[in-house]
Amino acid sequence: MRTSNTMSPLRVSLLCASLALSVLLNGCASLLRVSNCETNPAQNLLVAINEARRDEGVPPLMPNLLLVHAAVGHARALAEGKGSGHVGEDGSDPLERITDAGYLPTAFGENTAMGASAPERVVAAWLASPGHRTVMLDPSYQEIGLGGVLDADRPVWVANFGTRNEAVQLRCHP
Repeated sequence: MRTSNTMSPLRVSLLCASLALSVLLNGCASLLRVSNCETNPAQNLLVAINEARRDEGVPPLMPNLLLVHAAVGHARALAEGKGSGHVGEDGSDPLERITDAGYLPTAFGENTAMGASAPERVVAAWLASPGHRTVMLDPSYQEIGLGGVLDADRPVWVANFGTRNEAVQLRCHP
């Protein structure tokens, strides 16, 4: 039996999906009060993102399984050295990946992070980067999908942000 302190990509994918399902079934309020969920890095990342949004007076994001699917796929590709930044292994861009997953946005954005596994460090890096900060704190986004590969040589996180509200004009923050 192989023992490791890191998580397999499958486990991370399942954690992301279980986070989204849990929030959809139980509501977001209890998730926002969670301060330390050591067993679920994706939940920690969502909490950290929503805390940053709260600090700026921006509404919290709700997980969306379609966005999770797109984020997990891109995170896996990046961890395997396929694709780069916002370009997928097949040359796709964020909009192509999230629409291929079945999510039809009126507004969307994507943040990626490589090299930091701790959610607090990922959010701090995104807050320090004007482009990433703009995406993460955009009040028009209502939903999020997180994907991470934490047992890679270089940890990878992908966050897909979106909204399907018909009243919002299509905008892109790659």
